[in-house]
Amino acid sequence: MEFVQSQYGRIDWAILDAAPMPHSELVEFGRAVPPGLDGALLALRSVAPIVRQNTQGGAIVITATTPIEAGPLELAQFVRAAAQQGSVDKLRVNAVAAGGLAPAGDLAPPWFHELAQQAGSERAGFDRLSATPPALARLAPTGDIARSIVSLISDDAPVSGVTLIVDGAATL
Repeated sequence: MEFVQSQYGRIDWAILDAAPMPHSELVEFGRAVPPGLDGALLALRSVAPIVRQNTQGGAIVITATTPIEAGPLELAQFVRAAAQQGSVDKLRVNAVAAGGLAPAGDLAPPWFHELAQQAGSERAGFDRLSATPPALARLAPTGDIARSIVSLISDDAPVSGVTLIVDGAATL
């Protein structure tokens, strides 16, 4: 970060990977955040001061492209807290979580369990849902999340504290 600051002074946006930090017996970071988000916290603490130097505001997107220990609710809480702290400096913090965070299971609303039972399986329930218009969003068949990340960085989408859960499988 010192190099970036010395060369550029500030950055307008950053994309941080929430990949879990490797366990080390030499350093104990404590549990300031849910398991799996300590790497994202350290990256956010490093890059946020440089993004804050942009007087027009800036954007940080945390990506979880591999399964992390923290579930989607913990990730969403982490992002909302970071966004609230960054709002003073017009710093938008959002996240895109790509697959592997949670199956429908207990996160599905009660009406979905009934629909799945009527349809014969969760998959058949999702098929029924997908046949009902209008769709809110469509995921590219390749599972590319780049467009989601770019839209959260863009000044055209002035949202903060949002976690998009993008899954190649059917999700609610």
